[in-house]
Amino acid sequence: MHRVELLNYDVFGVGSGVMATLKRIPGVRANGINVGQPPTERLWLDGKKSREKFLNLKAELWWLMRDALQKTFQHVAWLESGGTRGRQHPVDEMISLPEDDVLCSQLSAVKWFRTPAGKIQIETKEQLQKRGVKSLDHADALALAFAPTAKEIRVRTVRGLY
Repeated sequence: MHRVELLNYDVFGVGSGVMATLKRIPGVRANGINVGQPPTERLWLDGKKSREKFLNLKAELWWLMRDALQKTFQHVAWLESGGTRGRQHPVDEMISLPEDDVLCSQLSAVKWFRTPAGKIQIETKEQLQKRGVKSLDHADALALAFAPTAKEIRVRTVRGLY
């Protein structure tokens, strides 16, 4: 109905139970993602690889999503100001979100910090629960959209802000 060709899903939790069903949908490739695995070998503009910058794949995916959201914000500011504020970005580096209060709330609820080794880590579910933040289903689903396919896991450069 939505012409989905590739569907990323979390291989743990609820995702593990629906894997067999997803793999039977004609024309849809189901791509299981384990966000606890190490980051990819993606090369960033600062010359560092994702494995040097992030604690795990989850942090890398959330950072890619953060980057796309920030570029979108900058581009909108650039458009609205007639080019006097913000910055222009290519369309394929931005993201358009649906009008979804739950998604927006979840995206803004998550904190990040650096580990003692200096790697970026996204707040764990346990840390979120201690702060009274419930499930992040919508935001985690969006982050999975930034997951690389098996072919994309090879080294590549990100045209990112960081």
